[in-house]
Amino acid sequence: MLRGLPVAARTLASGSWSRSPTPARERRGRRKSDEIDAELNARSVLSVDTEQLRDPRQDKRVRAALRVLISARDLVNLERTRSINALMALLRTVDLGVDARTSLTKNQFAVIGAWRARREDLEGDSPP
Repeated sequence: MLRGLPVAARTLASGSWSRSPTPARERRGRRKSDEIDAELNARSVLSVDTEQLRDPRQDKRVRAALRVLISARDLVNLERTRSINALMALLRTVDLGVDARTSLTKNQFAVIGAWRARREDLEGDSPP
C-alpha cells in the first residue's frame, strides 16, 4: 500500500504546495519520515506533464519477475541464517576446536568449510 498517497492528496487539496521540492537546507534538522518523502515526491511531479510520468504498473511481466527474484532472495537469506544458527549451536555444544563464543569470522568459516567427513573405524568396528 502507498503510505504517502494520503499525505500527497492532503497536500494537493490544501493548496499549500509549491512546484519545486523542498531544498535540503530547508529540511535540515527535520527527521526523515514517510510524510516528508511523500510530500517531496508529490511536489516534484506537479510541474511535469502527465504524459511524461511513468506508469509503474505498465509492464506486469517485469514486476512479476522482480517479485519472484525478491522472494527467492528472501528464502536464500532465511536458509543462510538457519544454517549459520545450526552451525553455531553445534559449535557451542560440541568441542570441535572452534571458538564460537562470538560470531564466526570469515577465516573460521573458511576453516570449517575445508573440513571433510572422516572415514575411519570407530572402536575397532569396520563399516558394513
